[in-house]
Amino acid sequence: MKDALEHLGYTVLDPFKLIKPYRKYPSFWAQCHAKYRKLCFRDSQTGQRYKEQAAFQALEKHLRHTTGEVYALFIRSDLYSSDFIKSVAGICRNGAVGYQFDGLDRYPSIFDKIPLFDRFFVFDTQDVQNNQYTLLPATNFYFDHNIDPNTRIEYDFYYLGAHHPSRHQVVINFAQFIQDKGLSANLTIFPLGIQNNAKAYYPNPNISILDKIIPFSINTQLSQKARVLLDFVIDEHNGLSFRTFEALGYRKKLITTNKEIIHYEFYHPNNILVWDGENFSNIEEFLELPYHELPNEIYQKYSFGNWLHYVLDKEPYLPIGLPIIHQAKNTKTF
Repeated sequence: MKDALEHLGYTVLDPFKLIKPYRKYPSFWAQCHAKYRKLCFRDSQTGQRYKEQAAFQALEKHLRHTTGEVYALFIRSDLYSSDFIKSVAGICRNGAVGYQFDGLDRYPSIFDKIPLFDRFFVFDTQDVQNNQYTLLPATNFYFDHNIDPNTRIEYDFYYLGAHHPSRHQVVINFAQFIQDKGLSANLTIFPLGIQNNAKAYYPNPNISILDKIIPFSINTQLSQKARVLLDFVIDEHNGLSFRTFEALGYRKKLITTNKEIIHYEFYHPNNILVWDGENFSNIEEFLELPYHELPNEIYQKYSFGNWLHYVLDKEPYLPIGLPIIHQAKNTKTF
């Protein structure tokens, strides 16, 4: 994201990277107090609050000499204290924006943070209909600054994801299908919570286990080398993953278990197959269908550049909505 912002001409300030390595705490006393709380009471929050204080002091000092527009953009705001968010929002003269790329109920501490922002965006159709808060719609996006049109296709399928019980069997099922059909794949699992026994969970030879998190930029490069991207949704939200928009931006076919995707304007049966996780009878037919090119406006709309200007409310931009899904009538509106 930092690279994409700089590509668009923005100067990016990460408050925590403005701190000198030996000044992670606002004072030596604060460091001692944090260590004491952690050792005696297993309290890591005190240390986090002190580090946030030091980060804010560094940011405030830096912004004293900054002219022009200043925005605050928080993603996963539940990871920060309310005091830190309020402090940063108070010195960013063009507003503070929050975006939660996960279902709100998955990290419920986010609810206390929503009122602290000028605008708060969610990507789940069910969340945006929450009448208790003022929530604005936004999807995820694809990064449009690092697309290489000359990338050579190296495998049929690509998937990278963390282990989650709700999609564990689905991943195994598809890996077995690939093996049975003699197709090629790059399927990689980050063993979240199963580090000591990961290969027993995923014994298929087509599945690799990560021993460390890889940079997101590497993931985008690997995605571009595949014919088809795979998306196995977890059961805690209905919003569309980044994989969906990478498939869109890179002109890839997508196989997904997220049924909500049929309600979005970019859905086309040639490009996107909604899979039930078990039945493989229509997959080979789907693979033979030619990719259906969409209007250029669609590709532009879901790019990071347009997404950024939309959430910052910095014109010009194409507004990004979410479908309001009426389950009983199986209809949709935007």
